[in-house]
Formats: sequence, C-alpha cells, structure tokens
Amino acid sequence: MQRKRPVEIYNTKFISPIGNMHLGMTDRGLCCVAWNDSSWDRFLDDVKRHFTVNFKSGESKFNGIKHELGQYFAGKLNHFSTPVDLFTLTTFQKKVLKAAQAIEYGKVKSYHEIANETGCPDAYRAVGNALGRNPVPIVIPCHRIIKTDGTLGGFGGGLEIKRYLLRLENVDEKFLKDQNPL
Repeated sequence: MQRKRPVEIYNTKFISPIGNMHLGMTDRGLCCVAWNDSSWDRFLDDVKRHFTVNFKSGESKFNGIKHELGQYFAGKLNHFSTPVDLFTLTTFQKKVLKAAQAIEYGKVKSYHEIANETGCPDAYRAVGNALGRNPVPIVIPCHRIIKTDGTLGGFGGGLEIKRYLLRLENVDEKFLKDQNPL
C-alpha cells in the first residue's frame, strides 16, 4: 500500500448571506470553500483518501479571502486575487476550472463552450463532473456555467444559491430559469 503524503490545512468559518461557510487553506492557497458541514466533510473525505491531514491554526491566513468574500457579497468585487491550491484535482479538472475562472463577472458560458475551450468539444458531461469537484466555488465561479439551452443546469450549492449569485452579479434574468418555458 502506498504511503499517504501529509498535507497541512488551516480552517475557519465565514458567515455569508448564503449561510455559514467553511474555508480551508494550505500554505499554497485557498483549497476549500464549503457551503455547509456536509460539503466540508466531503472535501475532507476526498483529501484523506490520498493525504494525511494535519489541521493547523492560523486565523490571520484568512484575512485576505474573508475581506474579498465580504466585498463580493456586497457587490464591490468582481475578481478574486486570493491564490488557490487545487491539489486534489486531476489535470483535466484543473483545465476546466481555469476556463471557468476566466468567465467575466456578470457573464455566463455553457458547459459546451467550456468543453470547447479545454480542447475536448464532446466532453461537456466531463466538464460538468469537473465543475462538480470545484473545491473553491465562488472564487472559481462555476456558478457562471449554464446549460446550452440557457437554463441553469446544476450546482453543488443548490439552484437557489446559484440563482442568488448570478443575480448578485447582475446576470441577465433570462439565464435564471430552471428550465425553458414550453
């Protein structure tokens, strides 16, 4: 059996308009933004499959991201500068999240467009799966990705939170539907 590598994770909570969020950070950057206890637990379960986790204290490490999240939720920030550490993801997943990170504030793209941008035009389902593994939602704005038909699609935080975030960013209301009208 292969020995697990150690990883040190600092953690804290952040109170936001969409609920209490868990934040995780390594020395390289933000590694988790979790919507609730269960999404935090899923992140840790994923990490523990490949790493031995050592939790560290260091509340000051989170000053920058807490400020940025506060500014974002106040409608005053449209791009995050906090470094991220995507150490749990594959190369393809990182490529998808890099494409998602490039979507401008207030804009949306489809899963198919992201698949094209990654050089895998038929991999829109794989794109959706990669987005579902995004450990730092909001910071990497996977909520800005919708279905080709213009409807919301899925979102790890739930469609109400996705809709809230898109409204916060003043996305055109036509993209805020669960499904197309008949």
